[in-house]
Amino acid sequence: MKKFPAKSFSGGMKRRLSMAIACVGNPRVILLDEPTTGMDPKNRRDIWVLIQKMKKGRSVILTTHAMDEADILSDRIAVMSSGHLVCVGTSLYLKNNYGDGYRLSFILDRQEVSKITDKLLKLMPSGNVLDSSGGSLVFGISHSKMDELEAFLT
Repeated sequence: MKKFPAKSFSGGMKRRLSMAIACVGNPRVILLDEPTTGMDPKNRRDIWVLIQKMKKGRSVILTTHAMDEADILSDRIAVMSSGHLVCVGTSLYLKNNYGDGYRLSFILDRQEVSKITDKLLKLMPSGNVLDSSGGSLVFGISHSKMDELEAFLT
């Protein structure tokens, strides 16, 4: 078996090694600082699955800038700004009280983007295009206009 020093590993590989080391000894509390930063999407998803498994029977505290990561992995989320705790709650609580609405994301053929945008605006006139580039479309709708989104989805 060939041996490699950890200092020669890529950033993502070092993070995976740190995850493995964190599990040694079956600790009751695990602290993770930005566990998936710099990882490709597949490895990031694999780490998320590992963290979900690690949560059973212990407390996992992690820091992240990625709200999707916090949403998927956390039972409770604490938000800090300028070094101060500004709110704590479940993902649903934070979305309902501080969120700006919902986003629909589409991956389309580039020539279809304007046609789909027109249809969305016709069905949900209060919505707005948040991003439209490279064949992707992100369409936003505010909490106050949920009736339009409900009609669209039914």
